[in-house]
Amino acid sequence: MPTFNLANRIKVTNKASNVDETYGPYDTVSEANAAIVEGLRDIGRTVIINVAGTAVEYWWESGVEDSDLVEKVLGTDTGIPAILSDGTSPTLNTGISAAEVRSLIGAGTGSGTSNLVIGTTSSTALAGNTVTISNAQANAITTNTAKVGITTQQANAIIANTAKVTFPGLGTTSSTALAGDTTTISSAQATAINDSVKNNTDTYTGTAKITQIVSLSNAEYQNISSPSSSTLYIIL
Repeated sequence: MPTFNLANRIKVTNKASNVDETYGPYDTVSEANAAIVEGLRDIGRTVIINVAGTAVEYWWESGVEDSDLVEKVLGTDTGIPAILSDGTSPTLNTGISAAEVRSLIGAGTGSGTSNLVIGTTSSTALAGNTVTISNAQANAITTNTAKVGITTQQANAIIANTAKVTFPGLGTTSSTALAGDTTTISSAQATAINDSVKNNTDTYTGTAKITQIVSLSNAEYQNISSPSSSTLYIIL
């Protein structure tokens, strides 16, 4: 390749930063292609394109046709950061979604910010994880068929007890009563319980245990078609 040797450096005395008058800047790639005809192009020749007020170098990287004029990107790492930060709160780059980032780090692919992958076994479940549940899941928890319940007879015994203690949140029917509720009772309530008739010493298995005492007339008693074996009837 012919060369032209200079003994001294070239001093640029105008605002152009390159001695090549066709270096630019140009407003568009089309303008650069029009200014430099194909006969003056060579692989590696560089021009400046004004991209939104920023000078960006373009070159004919692999050919000399119009389509070969592309942005100059040096090095092998041509990726663009997905998450950007200038010392403040990080943001996602254009075209990157939160779901894509969560998928890459194994934290789920949903669109919500609280959608986390939570283990389903004792070895994979993580303490402290939270997740939003659906209405169907909430209803399944509310109507949990595995909960401890009481029988109709037990519920009726609780409802009929005039000295009973009021338990916050304790249901009043066999379908709503919950086992395990506790509360602190007053001295008056404790006295009422102690003064009530008890059958805790009835340990005999030959007959049914008395759970209710009923007072009534002989005529009323005769009208009972099937007296309960667990009820003590007192005829007055």
